[in-house]
Amino acid sequence: MQGQTHFNLPPHAPVVFAAALPDYVDVEFIDENVETFSFDDPVDFVGISMMLSSQIKRGWEIADEYRRRGKKVIFGGISTMLHAEETMQHTDSMFLGEVNHGQALTMHIHLPGVH
Repeated sequence: MQGQTHFNLPPHAPVVFAAALPDYVDVEFIDENVETFSFDDPVDFVGISMMLSSQIKRGWEIADEYRRRGKKVIFGGISTMLHAEETMQHTDSMFLGEVNHGQALTMHIHLPGVH
């Protein structure tokens, strides 16, 4: 992505989080440094992980557009914790701290429309 800080490590936290979800939940990862996405792709829920402060404004833009379309958004990641107050204006929920099975399951149960 033009203007984005180049970061060579794959994002670890979203993979750990996804591994903590029940097997019936399908998860798709999209890293804008590698591939593009469309806001028109069918989604039930959007999770955004921001590791670097340079990713914050783009994360907020993505969240704002999905929320405008009626989709629920959750943020996580180091930069989310560092900018939690500002991020609260762009999200339905925030995940702060580390993921373990109980936390992910608790959050999953509270998602609207998930059985």
